[in-house]
Amino acid sequence: MACRRASVSGEGTAEKVTKILPAIDTGKRRAVIIAVIVSLDWLQVQPVWRMPVEESDLMKSDFNSSRREFLMDTSKVAAAVSLAAVLPSRVLGRDGDVAPSEKINLGVIGIGPRCTYDLKSMLQFADVRCVAIADVQAKRRDAGKLLVDEHYGNSDCVLYRDFRELLERKDIDAVLIATGDRWHAAASILAAQAGKDVYSEKPCGITIAACQELADTMHREKRVFQAGTQRRSVPNFQQAVAFAHSGKLGKLLYLPTYLVNSNLAALLGLGRFLAGKQSTRWQRVPRRQPTIPGEEK
Repeated sequence: MACRRASVSGEGTAEKVTKILPAIDTGKRRAVIIAVIVSLDWLQVQPVWRMPVEESDLMKSDFNSSRREFLMDTSKVAAAVSLAAVLPSRVLGRDGDVAPSEKINLGVIGIGPRCTYDLKSMLQFADVRCVAIADVQAKRRDAGKLLVDEHYGNSDCVLYRDFRELLERKDIDAVLIATGDRWHAAASILAAQAGKDVYSEKPCGITIAACQELADTMHREKRVFQAGTQRRSVPNFQQAVAFAHSGKLGKLLYLPTYLVNSNLAALLGLGRFLAGKQSTRWQRVPRRQPTIPGEEK
């Protein structure tokens, strides 16, 4: 009984062992842990936190239970110490590295000049890793792979001609979409349905109905979506919007708008010639809606 009273303190034995282990050489930690376990097992010492009032069957039961709990706790400490000694720092997110569980595996859908600009910016983030690119034009696919592989110093970036194959990959968390304008909404919707978060170049869609369907899909699938629209994210435009909402301009009665279509190739229906005979094709003006190879009606 005296031995048990001597072991009682405001701090548990398991906690004490945890505190002293970091100060001991790695090679000696296992020996210390084993010694503690064997000593307590031999002396039948109640290690911590319960101080029996009197000897009874109930006390004996509590003693055996608390002793088992201590042995289990000490085993967990030993496992944690051994694991920390084996795993490299990058796995634990130390020394400036990002833990693999915190990285975003990125796929790219449609890589032209604008996407290249976006991708170069994203590659600078330590928690983003581009793993795949999809484009109907081989020349653009190859240029994108060269950019990504040179940045990472390997040849791991995988290329796809059909972006639906990219979306089937379970290891991809998010996609950068920078296709022709008419594919933004459709590709974003398919990506959300595949469980991916989306960064899409502007416009979100070419019709109000397409944008509404896009918004409904993102809410339904609980995905993150951002459109690359400077007039929603650049500070000077945000300040102008806040100024208008404040009422300092008075009641707004007239808002002029304009639409500029600078994609001459798409306007003239030349996309299929630039991408090759088997590429995604476009219907003629005025109904320029995207169709997927093999799904034409």
